[in-house]
Amino acid sequence: MTRSNDSRRARWSSIWIGSALLCAVVLVAGAPSVHARRSAREAPAERTWWAFQQRAFPLGYIPDGAQMRAMRQASDTRAARSSAAATTAAVDSDRWINIGPAPILGIVRPAWSGRVRSIAVDPGDDSHWLIGAAQGGVWETRDSGATWIPKTDDQASLAIGAIAFAPSDARIIYVGTGEPGWFNLAYAGQGILKSTDGGSTWELLGNATFAHTSVSDVAVDPTNPGIVVASTTVGAAGRYATVFPHGLPAAPPRGVFKSVDGGATWSQRLNGDATSVEVDRANFARMTGTRRRSFWSGAKKSRAQSRPRFAAATRRSARRVGSGSR
Repeated sequence: MTRSNDSRRARWSSIWIGSALLCAVVLVAGAPSVHARRSAREAPAERTWWAFQQRAFPLGYIPDGAQMRAMRQASDTRAARSSAAATTAAVDSDRWINIGPAPILGIVRPAWSGRVRSIAVDPGDDSHWLIGAAQGGVWETRDSGATWIPKTDDQASLAIGAIAFAPSDARIIYVGTGEPGWFNLAYAGQGILKSTDGGSTWELLGNATFAHTSVSDVAVDPTNPGIVVASTTVGAAGRYATVFPHGLPAAPPRGVFKSVDGGATWSQRLNGDATSVEVDRANFARMTGTRRRSFWSGAKKSRAQSRPRFAAATRRSARRVGSGSR
């Protein structure tokens, strides 16, 4: 009898231990799904920081001009390969074919385009357009969008926020760099690109004024292409970001700026993150800037308090910038 009871207790102990182990296995198996959800939520910021660290090693920061030096090195490498190919037969399997711009596949939708931040139409030719991509530079079409060619691949910044033709001379084009997006994929720019030959060549202007910010709008005087106004806001990503990777460094001023010498020098007319600027076409000296209520400035806050509050960010205030002759 005692032996039977002992055997029964042993069986029940085995069943209990087995059940406990099974529950433990189930709990452990369920843990990765929680971690996976957390990783998926944090992945974009972690990828951004990882990408920055790869480019910053071993200095801990990316030196000014590194992007342009890399682009020149890549251009020199392509030129050297082209020269070598002229005397050496190419291997078919080593050939690369440029397929041009194409939709992005398999991320969110079956097919979608990248972000286009600005579209400008030639005032004298409505089939001639320029578009500015979030991180793809300026593209041009002369047949109402049937075919496109890139115009700024070799420039200091491919993040585009605004484009404007000069109404009195469409050969003069102003392009504000930096995407005004307020999120971790919106890259800051390096200034305003200007072309006086329809986009064949470019000059970078206002680097000291606009670097580390994003140009959200550009307007050109209808009768004088040398008078330009531009609005700027925060640049949130990239080497030239206003805010990256944590906290707020010494940020450049942002707001509405005006130039009366073709972009060589700029004076600030409105302070604060400006999303756009509207001008009176009959009197270009009269303009109105749309200003975003900034959440980047202020005293140090807790992590939760310092996050951008997008509901509050949608509140904007309009202010007349000025009505003087300059």
